Amino acid sequence: VNRAAWFVNRSSHFVLGATCLVRSLAGKTVFSMYGYETTLVIGVRKDGAGDILSHAWLEYDGDVIIGNLGNIDQYCQITKLE
Repeated sequence: VNRAAWFVNRSSHFVLGATCLVRSLAGKTVFSMYGYETTLVIGVRKDGAGDILSHAWLEYDGDVIIGNLGNIDQYCQITKLE
């Protein structure tokens, strides 16, 4: 799992405009090809200026494997795709 997550994150550096959502969707596809069930999560939060920020990440077995910002707990989950 860690190796596949590394591959998705590393390869996204070569894709122009690879956002967190693009990386998470690509990861979901790769993991499902190998039989791993993952959850794509989209969350939002307000920054210090009151602007709304969004972020997408991929979870496997309760752990964030793609898109971990370190402050992921500050995001309010608005949807999950299992």
